[in-house]
This record gives sequence, structure tokens and C-alpha cells, in this order.
Amino acid sequence: MVIKKTKIFLLLLLLLSIGSIGNAQTKKTMNSSAFKSSLNKGENKLIHYKTLTITPVNLFIQDKPWNDRSASIQLELNIEEGTKKFHTFLWYFEKGKDQAINYPLAWGNYVFSMEIKDQETVQLVVDTLNLGTPFFINFGENAIIGDLKINFKEVTDVMDAPSLDGAPSDAESYAEYDLVLSSNKEQKTLSFNSLNFYNKTEMSLEWNEYKIIVLYTDLNSLKLMVNKRSGVK
Repeated sequence: MVIKKTKIFLLLLLLLSIGSIGNAQTKKTMNSSAFKSSLNKGENKLIHYKTLTITPVNLFIQDKPWNDRSASIQLELNIEEGTKKFHTFLWYFEKGKDQAINYPLAWGNYVFSMEIKDQETVQLVVDTLNLGTPFFINFGENAIIGDLKINFKEVTDVMDAPSLDGAPSDAESYAEYDLVLSSNKEQKTLSFNSLNFYNKTEMSLEWNEYKIIVLYTDLNSLKLMVNKRSGVK
């Protein structure tokens, strides 16, 4: 009898644990807000997601890239929301070249990226832009996180800035950036220099309750992440 009771007890524990795992997986799936759409090589059908109309113009895949600057996978996108239009490319390079990957790419309230299991299985992923999510923003575009709007307004290339004797100076080769932040009818322009000049590592900018971390800079895009400042709920 003792043996039978022990077996029944262990069986009940096993069933409960299986149920708990199942519930955890279900919750994880239900909490995922990302929209995913499988893509084929070449042209793909129109996609409607919330207020967006997305056209995957072309999915280009090459098994053997021509060189290190040639993407293994390139997705051309046209995105419309009302009267606003956005044309862009998402690039995936071979493993180890993360700096050349330009997604998740932000536009308005959304971020666009690719989920790649292998070169034949590619999904377009669309999600809401949230705090704590690293994202790229293209020059001239907006990224919106809750009440905060970020506009990548201006970039100045100082690559050919003359030195005191009038000759170009490598020491003055950098870029200057302007981000316009707005929230609750307040607005602020933050200016900073490219990471490869004065700053060798990531930098952070603060305004109101927000902390904007600059992860990567070039003349066409920035990689940012936004968090609440320490102590701010």
C-alpha cells in the first residue's frame, strides 16, 4: 500500500509539473505582441497590420555574398500609414558582422526586423517600439515610444573639416548629430558627436525622465535604446 501511495503521489506531481510548463508556455505565447509573416524569395503579397500597409517589394537572398560588404539577405520594404510613406531595406550579413545589420528598424510606433532560421526560411517581424528595445532610426525619420517622440533631424559630416593651416585633418574627421525629443508639449534638441571620435564606447543622453543610449552611429542611421532614468517610475 505504501508503494502504491508513493507511485500515485509521484504521478500527481508529474501531471502538475506538466500542467505548469504548459501554462508558462501559453502565457509566453499570449504575451508576445510581435506580428510575423513568412516570406518567399522575390516579390511577396501585400500585408495589412493594424494601421500599416506593408509591401515586401523584394526578398533577395544570395548563398555566397560577393564580398564582406554584400548582404546575404536583403529585404526591400514599402510601408504606408495614412498619408505617410516609408521606403527602406533590411540587411542581414553573415554571423559576426552585427554592426552591418540595420534592424530592428524603427518607424513611428513600430519596429521592423527579420527572423531567419536558415536562408530559405525568412519572416518579417513587426512589433511595437518599447522602452529597453535597441533600435535603428534612419536619418530624417521619427521613432515613437509611448509619449516620447524622437526625430533624427540633422547630421553634419566633418570629414573634410580644414585644420588651422587649411589642410584636411584626420583628427577632425567625425560627425555631429541632432536629435529632437518631444513629450507632453515639451521639446528639446540634443546634440552629440559620433562614437568614433570623442567617444570610443556607447554614450548616454538624458532629458526629463528618459535616458537615451547611443549604441552606434553613421551618416545614415543611429542605433539607440531608451530607458527611464534611474529612480523614475
